[in-house]
Amino acid sequence: MIMNREEWISYYESINGHKPSVLEVAKAEKDGEIFVLYESSNPSVIDDDSYTSYNENTYTHKNTVRKKIASVIGMFFRCIWAVLLGLFTVATWIFSIALWIVGFLIHIVSLTLSFIFTFARFY
Repeated sequence: MIMNREEWISYYESINGHKPSVLEVAKAEKDGEIFVLYESSNPSVIDDDSYTSYNENTYTHKNTVRKKIASVIGMFFRCIWAVLLGLFTVATWIFSIALWIVGFLIHIVSLTLSFIFTFARFY
């Protein structure tokens, strides 16, 4: 059964009759018996309620999930942006090449017409 730190400490006290040491809490966290809600300081023995109190440095599982979701959404939009930027770049190259080809064809046609009207005689 996974408990938060406060529940585990209460459970430990009810079984052993004293508060657990930091090493015992760390072992329980490592073994997965405690769902870690926040990082604490390093007291040698847990002897007051400040060790288990909820404070402004608390990082809940909900916030972690929210950050992961925001990170995934951000990565998704960055990927979409990169694809659109790549497509726009390729489209710009294609448009530029098409304009060059059209310009070249117009130049050839104008030279041909110029040649026809200059040297050809119409009877």
